[in-house]
Amino acid sequence: MTQSVAQPAVDSLIVYYDDATGERVALTADELGGVGPGDRVLIDAAASEEPRIWLAPLFAGAALVLCANPDRSRLDKRIAAERVTRVL
Repeated sequence: MTQSVAQPAVDSLIVYYDDATGERVALTADELGGVGPGDRVLIDAAASEEPRIWLAPLFAGAALVLCANPDRSRLDKRIAAERVTRVL
């Protein structure tokens, strides 16, 4: 007997609470560029203002390819080697 597991609909991804304001910060799937299960998302760690935002693709079911200071002249090769489907 096979059981199916229901996947919740992701209308909004709650990412974090802003420490300064206490406000809840969320990203929608549209704001993530349609990132979802099976995607491999490249994120430039040095360029990201808020590291907790890196969690959003994980909540959407994607995998992260986290790069610190990627060499822009070799980025296409890195994307191909890592099988990246999205770049944030």
